[in-house]
Amino acid sequence: GTGPWAAVVGAAAVAAASASARRPAGAGRPGAVVPGSARDVSRVPCAAGAAGGSKRVLVMGGTRFIGCYLVAKLREQGHAVVVVNRGKTNGGLPERLPGVSDADYQQMLKGVTVIVADRKEPEAMKAAITAAGKFDIVFDNNVRKLAEVQPLVEAVEASGGC
Repeated sequence: GTGPWAAVVGAAAVAAASASARRPAGAGRPGAVVPGSARDVSRVPCAAGAAGGSKRVLVMGGTRFIGCYLVAKLREQGHAVVVVNRGKTNGGLPERLPGVSDADYQQMLKGVTVIVADRKEPEAMKAAITAAGKFDIVFDNNVRKLAEVQPLVEAVEASGGC
């Protein structure tokens, strides 16, 4: 089985961690979103929508590109967010989004915790994530190889899964 958390991690992690990952019609890779398909929706509202209440969310990366927008949206929805990254950009905190005031940015950060860890040190990363406790949702938008996601999967399972 895929486990309850597999539906919400990044598409590459789903493909790597699940033997039963489905390929939508016309998709070029496992887990790809096909425009116009049932999966062609924003994963943030779908996975972390208000209907389920506040959740504890782990975001791998979370400082730039997709991650800072994802973290901001999760915080806007009232979720507690833990980001795991190397801490090299902005001390590991998400970048402030364009047009966001300093006060709003500081308010958003009140619900964000940083764990400094590196995928290149998988045992240390696994230990740090396991020690952080149980998460309701895990997002990993940066993973490219099974060897990179396996320590994350093991850490999430060791802490009680999602």
